[in-house]
Amino acid sequence: MTRKQLEADLKSKEWVDGIAGIYFNDIQHKDGGRLYRFDVREVVGNIGTYRNVDFFVFNEGLPTEYAFYKDAPPMKSIKTKEEQEDEQIIIASQRAKALAEAKKPI
Repeated sequence: MTRKQLEADLKSKEWVDGIAGIYFNDIQHKDGGRLYRFDVREVVGNIGTYRNVDFFVFNEGLPTEYAFYKDAPPMKSIKTKEEQEDEQIIIASQRAKALAEAKKPI
């Protein structure tokens, strides 16, 4: 996968509304790799945020160029209102259970 293909892959995610910028580290590693960062606008429902997605490019501009995400492919980081509400219900239930356990005599 080249840098352009990796960028197209990221743009194809349903939660990516756009890429606000692409930045790179001026330092090229001894093995020929360079660290880049996408500034991604992420939108899920009516919730939006900006986040960074890091990736490496090796042999940039050569026929052997290849790129890959740093650490792991990005997943959506923000949740819909429904997902947030479901999470709050689970948390409240866990707290109530823990409080009930704490009140039991030993």
